[in-house]
Amino acid sequence: MTIPSDCLGIPIMCEVMPSNLSPGDIVTIYFENNESLERCELIGVDETRKVITVCANQSVLKRIRSIKASLVVVLPSASVLPSFTISVKQGSGEIEEFQFERMLSRLKRVGVTDELAIKIVNNVQAKIDKMEQPIPTKIIRNAVVTELKKKDPIIAKRYIRETENRKFFPF
Repeated sequence: MTIPSDCLGIPIMCEVMPSNLSPGDIVTIYFENNESLERCELIGVDETRKVITVCANQSVLKRIRSIKASLVVVLPSASVLPSFTISVKQGSGEIEEFQFERMLSRLKRVGVTDELAIKIVNNVQAKIDKMEQPIPTKIIRNAVVTELKKKDPIIAKRYIRETENRKFFPF
């Protein structure tokens, strides 16, 4: 497999990874500190050593360089996040691409399990992909809160507390 000129091959040790991964698969990687990398292309897999090599740009390398290299989970991203772009309107009026990985990271930070966070992200995505874009971040936040209240009202309150004092709700 050829690495695109704007990408680097980055080897990453995994604690847990599904079997039958192969080069060309698109994956989501969760780090021990609740950071994640979304939609990374695999360019190499060593199941014996539990090492994957992803194709990523220089900014990703800078972002994960200071993070412990051992991973918690590697999942096929098709089951986690959508592959198309959704535009959001920040409270400041700025319009940008919605970052589903930020939503996932914030959910995990307030105590949501990986499995539940993925379900919430998928449910919210299903709601917002039908809306006219750009979608105000406040509407996305409210959709997250609604989903959280259905699953765990205590964590929903924690999420509300974390986001209510922010002027903007970036994900």
